[in-house]
Amino acid sequence: MDTAMRLLKYLSFEWVEWVTVMMSKAVFGADLTKYGIQRPEEGPFTVKLKYGKFPVIDVGTFNKIKSGDIQVLAGIRSIKGNNVLFENEKEYTFDVIVFATGFKRSTKQWLKGDDNMLNDDGFAKSFPNHWKGKKGLYCAGLAQKGLYGAGMDAHNIAHDIKSLL
Repeated sequence: MDTAMRLLKYLSFEWVEWVTVMMSKAVFGADLTKYGIQRPEEGPFTVKLKYGKFPVIDVGTFNKIKSGDIQVLAGIRSIKGNNVLFENEKEYTFDVIVFATGFKRSTKQWLKGDDNMLNDDGFAKSFPNHWKGKKGLYCAGLAQKGLYGAGMDAHNIAHDIKSLL
């Protein structure tokens, strides 16, 4: 992505976005659905401009998904206690639930009971204290501050959890 940002100085937005998508397909494959991954309809720069989302490609994670060490699960239908029911009707029990909402921001649809945390678009309302909600709920990366902001959120959350322990 860093190289693509440099290319934007010399080439058109559309050309750089096309090259970036083609390189991604060359490296990771054109069809990722067999791993449970849906490619966004729009390119990474369009997604950033339109929705404030920062696309991230982590080769280490992708390799673990390909090997089966990490499993990508279907969308969540409901959560009751530690049990999560998925859209494919499979249910699993978890000790901890971490949401990585990816390219489709659906946070406002499933987050219930903390209406002060997010706006209608699923972004944080109350920066800089947006990361801590009610009843032990934490959110990282929803303040439209990119990886730097998500890192700051994670740091704040870790310190808060440590103080509780």
